[in-house]
Amino acid sequence: MRFTVFDRWGNPIGDIPDVLKADRTRATDATDTLDITAIGEINKDERIVFKDTMGRWAEYICQSNDTQRATGIPVTTAYCSNSISELSRTYIEDKRNRNANAAACLSKALEGTRWRPGTVETGTTTTNTDLAFYHCSVLEAIQSIADTYGLEIETEIQPDPTNTRIATRIVHMVEHRGRKTATRRFEYGKDLVDITREVDATDVVTRLYGWGKGVQTTDADGETTGGYGRKLDFADVNDGKKYVEDTNATQNWGIPGPNGEKLPSTDDVEFGDCDDPAELLRLTKAELAKRTQPIVSYTANVAALGKAGLDPEGVDIGDDIQIVDTSFPTPLRLEGRILKIEEDIVGDLSDTTITLGNISQSYTQRLNAQQQALDKLVSNSGAWDSAASGSGPYMRDLIDRINQIMNETGGYAYLVPGQGIYVYDKPKDQNPTQAIQIGGGYWRIADKKKSDGDWDWRSLANGHGIFADTIFTGRLSDAAGLNFWNLDTGEFSLSSRTTVGGQTVDSIAQNKADAAKQAAIDAAKQAADQADLDKLNEAKQYAQQQAQNALDNAKADATDKADNAQSNAEKAAQEYVNALDEALGQRSIFDRLTNNGQTQGIYLNGGLVYINGTYIKTGVIDASLVKAGILTDKKGLNYWDMTTGEFRLAATSTVGGKTVDSIAQGKADAALTSAKNDATTKADNALSSAKTYADTGDDATLAAAETYASNQAKNAVDSLDKELTQLEIFNRLTNNGRTQGIYLSNGLLYINATYLRTGIITGGSSYWNLDTGAFTTYNMRANNITATGTFSCGPTSNRTELNSSGQMAGYNSNTKVGYVDYSATSTDQNNPSIIYKGLQLQAQGIVRISSPRTAIAASSSTATTAIYGWTGNARQRIVSSITNNGDGTIRWQYGTMTINVINGLVTNITTFT
Repeated sequence: MRFTVFDRWGNPIGDIPDVLKADRTRATDATDTLDITAIGEINKDERIVFKDTMGRWAEYICQSNDTQRATGIPVTTAYCSNSISELSRTYIEDKRNRNANAAACLSKALEGTRWRPGTVETGTTTTNTDLAFYHCSVLEAIQSIADTYGLEIETEIQPDPTNTRIATRIVHMVEHRGRKTATRRFEYGKDLVDITREVDATDVVTRLYGWGKGVQTTDADGETTGGYGRKLDFADVNDGKKYVEDTNATQNWGIPGPNGEKLPSTDDVEFGDCDDPAELLRLTKAELAKRTQPIVSYTANVAALGKAGLDPEGVDIGDDIQIVDTSFPTPLRLEGRILKIEEDIVGDLSDTTITLGNISQSYTQRLNAQQQALDKLVSNSGAWDSAASGSGPYMRDLIDRINQIMNETGGYAYLVPGQGIYVYDKPKDQNPTQAIQIGGGYWRIADKKKSDGDWDWRSLANGHGIFADTIFTGRLSDAAGLNFWNLDTGEFSLSSRTTVGGQTVDSIAQNKADAAKQAAIDAAKQAADQADLDKLNEAKQYAQQQAQNALDNAKADATDKADNAQSNAEKAAQEYVNALDEALGQRSIFDRLTNNGQTQGIYLNGGLVYINGTYIKTGVIDASLVKAGILTDKKGLNYWDMTTGEFRLAATSTVGGKTVDSIAQGKADAALTSAKNDATTKADNALSSAKTYADTGDDATLAAAETYASNQAKNAVDSLDKELTQLEIFNRLTNNGRTQGIYLSNGLLYINATYLRTGIITGGSSYWNLDTGAFTTYNMRANNITATGTFSCGPTSNRTELNSSGQMAGYNSNTKVGYVDYSATSTDQNNPSIIYKGLQLQAQGIVRISSPRTAIAASSSTATTAIYGWTGNARQRIVSSITNNGDGTIRWQYGTMTINVINGLVTNITTFT
C-alpha cells in the first residue's frame, strides 16, 4: 500500500518508503483515526493520503507524533485523524437556517471552506427545521446537523487526474452508513471463546411515555400569558394513552408484579422541540423500538468471528448484521450493525478486530447524553451546596440513609469528624472484622486488625492510583489501549513504542532485521570475492592461450631458415608474459605499494594482508590486521586515533558497500587484461618481423631479427616496470584519488572505501580484534557510550561486574558476595501510602566500612550538613547481680558496663563485676 505525504498547503512531499505499522480505527460514532509507524519523520499537520483495501482514497492529518532515533535512524509514530478534523479550526460567528432541510444547512455550514456537500439524505428524525450555528466551529455545525436530522457523516476524497494532489473533499450525510440489507449472520453462544460481549447497563424498556414541548398557558380570554404549563403528549392521537408499549417485549423483559404477573418496564422520553402530537407519537415509537432489547456489543478478531459464522471479508462500517445470542434465557435476535473496525492496514487481516452490536448512539448523541447528565447535576446545585457546607439536616439525612442501606446489606456506617466515614460489617461495639474508611480524596479497606488493635489497611486508593496486595481483574490496559494484558484469555499485546530491557519493541524488531541484512551482505560479498578470483584465473588462462596460439601459428608458417629466430621470439614473448604476470602479481603489487614493506601501504606477511597508514578513511573495516594512526569515515563522524587512543563513533554508523579488495582487484583485472593483450600484439609483431627477415635475409639479417625481437620484448617489460611506480598504481586504483580505493597524498597513505574487512585493528595505544570482539585502549575519551549486557573489570575470579539487572556486583573466587543497586523500596509504617526509594547495599557475609569518619544526615540533599558518628568507649556503673539473703533482705553487687563505639556504630558490649 502506498502512503503519500503532503504539507498543510497540499504540496506533495513524497512517499513514505518503510511503513512498519498502520493502525486504523473507524466507528459509527464518527471515530476515524490512523496511528502510523514508519522509518523517517512525519510532522504535525502534514497530510497522509492512501487508497484503502476497499479502493477508496483516504486522507488523515497528523495531530501529534512521537519520534525515536534508535541507531540514528528516526522511527516516527504519527497519531492522525480524518482530514475533516481541519474544520474544527474554522469558526462560525452566527449563521441561521429557517425551516431548512439538511442539505441547505450543510451548504451554509461549509461556506468559505475547501469542502463541499455531497449526498445529503432527508433525515430520520425531522425533514425541515430552524437550526442556528452560533459561536461554533464548522465541524461542530456539521455534527449538530447530524444530530438534528438523525444523519451519519461520511467523507470522500478525490485526487486530481495525476494522483499528485487532492482535488476534491466531500461531506456526505446519510441516514445509514454501510449496507442496509443484513446479508451476514453472527451467532453467539456460551461455547465461544475469544469474543468479548458487553451488555450495556441501560435498562430494557417495554412501555415508554413521550413528552413534547411545554404548552403555553392562556387567560380567560384565550390570550397567551407568556408562561408554560403541562408538556405536550399524544393521548389525543393514541386512543387516550400517553404511552406506547410492546407487549411481546414485556413477556421477556417486564418486571414481576405483586401477584406474580408480568408488568411493563416503564420509562419516559422528552422531545423538547416537538409541538405536534402525531410527530411526537412517531418519535416515541421509534425510541421504544431501540429500547425493547438489551444493548449488546461483541468484539473479536476475524478468526473468532469466523467461528461464530460471520465472514469478515469485505465488511464495512455501518453494515447491517443479523445477531442471534443464545446465551440469554430466551435467545436474543437483534438487527445489529458493524460498529467499529480496528485494523493494521499494512498487516494481516487476521489481526483485525471488529465490534458489532445494536448500539446506534452517535458521537453527538453521546455528547448530548453527557450534557443531560450535567444539567441534572446543575439543577440540584442547591442541594449540593448544602451538602458542601455540611449543614446539619442534610448530613444527618445522608448518614441515616447510608446506615439504612448498609444495615440492610450487613453494613454499619459512622461519621467521624476530621477522619471521614467508617463502614463496618458489624456495629462498632460488636468487634467488627471488616472496615472501609472514606476520607478526603482517598479510601481504604481492611479485613483484619493488627496486634495493637488498629485496622490493618491493605487496600488503598487516592488520586494517584490504587494500592492493594491482590487485585482481581480481567484486563489490564493503558488509557489509550496500546498495551494490554487480558488475564482471562492470556492475550498480551505491546505497542511498538513499548520498551523491553531498555529497547523499544520496534528497535528489537529492527535489530533482527539488521542482523538478517548483514548476513545477506556477508553472503553476497563472499560470492563476489569468489567471482573476482574466477575472473583473474580466466584472464591469466586467456593471455597464456593467446600467446600460445601466436607461437603455434608462427611455427606453422616459419621456414627452416627462421627456426632459430622463431625460437628466440618464442622465448622473448614467454619471458615478456612471465615478467608482466610477475609484475602484476598480488605479492609484486603489494611490494611496489610499500617499497617491499618498508614504507606505509599494504603488504603481505605470512599469507595475511596488513595495512600500515597514517590515515584510513572508510565506513566499515573487515581484514585480518589494519595498522594505522587514524581511522575515520568520509564525513568525520567515526574517528579513531590509534596513537592517542581517542575513539569516537557516531550513532548513524552503518555497514555495507564494496570491499577495497574487490575495487583493487577490478582495477588489477582491467590492467592485466590490457597489458596481456598488448603483450600478445607485440609478440605477434616481433614474430612477424622475424619471419619476414628469415624468409628473405641471410644469417646476418636473421641475427638482427632475433636481436630486434628480444629488444622489443625487453623494452616493453622495462617500460611497464618504470610506469608501475607506487604513485602510478595508486592512481590507477582510485582514478587519481577521485574514487574509492587506496591513494597517496603528501607522502601519506589513505584508504577511502565503504567497506573494509579485517580481523585486528591496532595502533600505539589501542587494540581491537573484530573476530573475537576483544577491545583494549588507553586514555580513552568519549562523548557518549551506550552499552548493553555485562561490564566486568579486574581479575576474572575476583572481579567487579555491572550486570544487566542494574547491579554493581562483586565476586570473590567466582562467587557473588554482594552488590549495590537502586531498587530499595520502603513504606512509612504510620502512613503506608508514603513510599521511599533509594540505594540498596547487599552482602552475603559482612559489610566492612574503613574510614576515619562516617557521617549521616536525615535528608536526600547533599547541601544538608551531615553529622559524623562518635568513636570511643562509654562506661556505666550498673547493678550486675541481686542475691536473696533468705531473711527478707537482699544484697546486690555493682559492675561496670562498657560499650565500644566506632563512628556511631556499637561494636561490643562488656560487663565487669
